[in-house]
Amino acid sequence: MISSQAGTDEKNDVIVEIQPLGRGEGIKIEINSPVKKQFGRQIESSILDVLHKRGIEDVKVTVHDKKALDFAIRARLEAAIDRAGGEGVEASQNSAVCAG
Repeated sequence: MISSQAGTDEKNDVIVEIQPLGRGEGIKIEINSPVKKQFGRQIESSILDVLHKRGIEDVKVTVHDKKALDFAIRARLEAAIDRAGGEGVEASQNSAVCAG
């Protein structure tokens, strides 16, 4: 897996960056959002859900949120994973993949 990102800096969108970490370092999530207090836990939960479904561990995910909806965050993360070489389990049929 290589570092990658997906998304735009537009209003109601999100930029998601993914970087591989060393084996055993786990998942690190950094969220930059004007609505982090209200929705930070939900954003983190969505990110973890996508990563676990794809079987991905030992990555750093950085989210630059511009008040994106949950489906957009998930789609941008899926796109970043695919661009990075997408190790792990295939995305579920319910997951959207959106390039940005």
